[in-house]
Amino acid sequence: MCEIINQSIISDSYIRVEGHTDTVPMHNEVYKSNWDLSVMRASNVLQILIDKAGMKPERVSATGYGEYRPKVDNSTAEGKSINRRVDILIMNSQFNEVENNKK
Repeated sequence: MCEIINQSIISDSYIRVEGHTDTVPMHNEVYKSNWDLSVMRASNVLQILIDKAGMKPERVSATGYGEYRPKVDNSTAEGKSINRRVDILIMNSQFNEVENNKK
């Protein structure tokens, strides 16, 4: 994954990592809910971007959406599999001041 990141494209941009789950309720010793699982998915990918791809920590953020932003219907195993994902958004640099809380 880290080899495909073009540093010249993202060096001036903010990155948002978004974690998602399917609709199967999650509750165990590690994750209290689908929210927890989705945030940890995003956080784990974010850590890889920092540690392996050299992203600046002040330019990345992680968020979790649980099961509330599905790409497809969750009524099939295939749909659930698609919805268990992490999206990486490269924010347009015209919004840097907003992302940096300067406006």
